[in-house]
Amino acid sequence: MGRPIEFDRNEVLEQALQLFWNTGYSATSVANLVEATKLKPGSLYAAFKSKRGLFIATLDRYADRCISELQRCLSADQSPLNTIRYYFSQLILKIVEDEESKGCFLINTMLEVAPHDNEIHQRVMDYFNDMEGRFADKIKQSQTCGEVAEHQPADELAKFLMTGSWGLRIMGSTRQPEWQLQKMADHMLSVLTQSAAKPTIHNDSPGIMSI
Repeated sequence: MGRPIEFDRNEVLEQALQLFWNTGYSATSVANLVEATKLKPGSLYAAFKSKRGLFIATLDRYADRCISELQRCLSADQSPLNTIRYYFSQLILKIVEDEESKGCFLINTMLEVAPHDNEIHQRVMDYFNDMEGRFADKIKQSQTCGEVAEHQPADELAKFLMTGSWGLRIMGSTRQPEWQLQKMADHMLSVLTQSAAKPTIHNDSPGIMSI
């Protein structure tokens, strides 16, 4: 039996990730992967079992990177709300710096692969839920220090932020200018700071509420 070929797993995963990200899962052949990674088919199958196995490994790599970036921003030495603003400013920079306008690999996967693969669908949802939970935790901190209205449920606001981040990535793939993406983000984030004051009823005008 021949000696197993040694290779840099991180380098191979990055090369495969870029290929899947640019081309899509279905349009990427094993021959394409062999060319991109410089590994023979036998070595790829020995390490990742299948094209799908390699794809899942690249998906995990990308998702871990996204979560690490989110946590880095949310851990910045700023107020809780400003760390959320910081994350979206960094996201916009990454979007406009992507000259190929590839979009988000997780969203691309959800649209192309997940509808036909329950395991991959659940995997992507788990990553989305992880990120949403981190947003919710930070929003609760913002509510505690008075930056965000407490009458707005943190979990619902976190879902709103996740939806907004997807929208920014999709709009970015249409090559929107940075100022337009930032304007969209500003409008979205303004929802977090809406007044916590609830409607009140004037004594002299029964039934008429002041907003």
